[in-house]
Amino acid sequence: MSALEAFKAQFDTRHCHLNNAGLSPISRRARDVVRDWAERFYQEGYFADAAYDLLVANARASLATLLKTAPSQIAFFSSTAVAVSQVAFGLRLKHGDQVITGADEYGSNLYPWREACARSGATIVEIPSGPGGSFTTESIVAAITPETKVVAVSWVQFQAGALLDLKVLGGICQRQDILLVVDAIQGVGIYDMDFTGWGIDALCGGSHKWLVSPVGVGYLAISQKLFSQLQPIHVGAQSFGSCDDPTQERCVLKVDASRFEPGAKASIEIMALGASIDLILETGVSVIGHEVRRLALRLRKALTEQGYRVICPHTKSDAALEHEGHTGSIVSFSATASSAYKENRNIYAALRANGIHAVLRGQGVRLSPHAFNSDLEIDKAVNILSPKSSL
Repeated sequence: MSALEAFKAQFDTRHCHLNNAGLSPISRRARDVVRDWAERFYQEGYFADAAYDLLVANARASLATLLKTAPSQIAFFSSTAVAVSQVAFGLRLKHGDQVITGADEYGSNLYPWREACARSGATIVEIPSGPGGSFTTESIVAAITPETKVVAVSWVQFQAGALLDLKVLGGICQRQDILLVVDAIQGVGIYDMDFTGWGIDALCGGSHKWLVSPVGVGYLAISQKLFSQLQPIHVGAQSFGSCDDPTQERCVLKVDASRFEPGAKASIEIMALGASIDLILETGVSVIGHEVRRLALRLRKALTEQGYRVICPHTKSDAALEHEGHTGSIVSFSATASSAYKENRNIYAALRANGIHAVLRGQGVRLSPHAFNSDLEIDKAVNILSPKSSL
């Protein structure tokens, strides 16, 4: 059995999950962790304390390997939004600072920056997307001024899948002493990430999309440069030590990223995340990513042949993008009729009625296959959308 076949075998096939950019099913390994540890906590309670602490540490180390950073630079939260908020509010922006972001960012990334700027008097610059949902490094660089303190963007845009070259953007930000903060939830697990090598200052993400893990874990990787500037927005016993330490007369924060974790964590969910990340590392991000792009390309071509308008954020052909490894995981498409809004809702309803998990996003319907999906599932969606169907 190949590594890809072993990965696919980890997932239940009773439902057709084609909205993995929204919520993916969890791997069998993650499920088993949840089952086993629910039982252990039921039977053992506090007597399992040291064992689960070790597995949480292992999950932190596995995530660090996936991101190419150190475990000491990773903090766990309850969601991506909380991780973004820690950066946006912990930076203590001031009047005159400028934050650059995208106008079409997902709310979990956009709203914290809007609110942090509103409270501090900083200026937020929201760059509009281009044709087909395109969003480029060039448009970001064009907005930079001497007052720019932060560039806060998504690695992969959630609506149509525009992919930023973070290595190039990180280099530009480093040379101009600008902090680069990335919402990476739509890319980690299916694209190779080099947090340290690309010069990213903060990377935020979550467990429930391409990392095929339970909902409830957000994470933040922090550069050494940012670490010295960032203040915890929540503090508790574990910001300073362990839950068993006596209260300090003089509170001294921990010296690693766990200072941003004020108290008890979602330990079962974090352990399950670690199990799924280990599966991804064993399979290979490049193997998983190649299969995701192959399935997305198959879907994109079939929809184009059926006369749908595929909303593409790139100007290059699918063949050129596939050669460069940049075809995305997200396939956004729309009916071409003048009543496209109504037609798109009918398309969405037809997919859901036939057991396919899809979602309405932006200008149309969004599908996003993962590597565990099959050609048969792609073809099932295509057949439902065929002009010859009852749609």
